[in-house]
Parts: sequence; structure tokens; C-alpha cells
Amino acid sequence: MHKLTIILLTAMAAVSANAQTSDNTYKKMLVPGRIWFYDLEYDYETDGRDDIKDYKIVFAMGDTIVDNRKAIKLKVIYRDVDEVTYLAAYEEDRRVYSQLQPGGDFELLMDFNATTGDKINGSKFGQPDGRTLTVTEDQMRTSYSNVDIATPHRILTVSDGKNTCYWIEGIGPTNENVLVSSAPMKGARMLLRKCFDSYTTVLERHV
Repeated sequence: MHKLTIILLTAMAAVSANAQTSDNTYKKMLVPGRIWFYDLEYDYETDGRDDIKDYKIVFAMGDTIVDNRKAIKLKVIYRDVDEVTYLAAYEEDRRVYSQLQPGGDFELLMDFNATTGDKINGSKFGQPDGRTLTVTEDQMRTSYSNVDIATPHRILTVSDGKNTCYWIEGIGPTNENVLVSSAPMKGARMLLRKCFDSYTTVLERHV
């Protein structure tokens, strides 16, 4: 019985250590001093107007308190627009939440508890018609498509069956509306071009 107790305690300690290691190795994306640079493309092909290329820049400014919750203040700048937008976001239990509009509710943006094969209700992530999102890959990588990352990061490949987005642990999503505004207008798309930590490049998309 004494030997069995020792074996059980050893196994429990190993499980606890693994869980602690897993939790400690999670990379946070909401780090003060981080900057995200997004390209915006508006496709006016349907009404004869010329296409427009624009950009948005998001700065992680530092800590703030919203509804008694500690969060990170985000400063959003649009090219050729004088107005600056401020949002807030936070991370909890490997999930990322953000306001999509100033003063709005916090919305779930990414869930890094997911792994290959998991299906996620897309309505939680602003997908139209409650479309189902499927995690098709979960890998440690330093690149994908035409994007390079300075150090290995965990990347979830998420698809709705037609479009693909990459959720990068410690950096953020690679496209669509996350962290900057409500869903883009019809014919618009947004792609993450660069991510900086205190002006050191951690991600770059080659165009």
C-alpha cells in the first residue's frame, strides 16, 4: 500500500508539473509596447470605382481598468483619418477578448484551448450566419504562406470552409476584423503585415 501511495503521488506530481509547464509556456499577445500594422484593401470592382489600399495601426499602450477588469488599452490609428480610436482587450485562460467598438462589450476573439479537429461556433467570432470554424492544423512554426516569424510560435489554422485565418499565439490573428473594428465592409479585407515588440520586428508578411 505504501508503494502504491508513492506511485500515485509521483504520478499526480508529474501531471501537475506538466499542467504548470503548459500554462507557463503560453505566449501572451497583449504586451505593452506591441504594435500591429494591418493592410486594408477595398475592392470596388462591382461598381466601377478604383480599388483602394489603406492601413490601420494598433498600439498596445498599457494597463487600463474597464468594468472593474484589468485590460490592455489599445490605440487604433487609420491612415488619413484624424480621429484616433481607443479600445481595450484582455487575455484569460488562453482566450483573447476585445472590444470591437469604443465602450463596447468584450467579445471572444481567439481561443487557444482549441486544437486540430476542433469545431468552433463561428458566431462567437463575428462570422456571418453562425458559420462553423474548424481548426485544421495546430503546429509550432516560424513561417506560413508568405509570412516569416522571428521565433517559433504556435499557430492554429482556422477555416470556415472557404476562408482561412491563422491564429498565432503570442501575436494574434492574421486577417479580418480582429482588434481593430467591427466587421469590414463588403468587398474589404484586412491582412496583418507586421508585428513589432518595442519596434523589434517579430512578424513580417512579404508582399
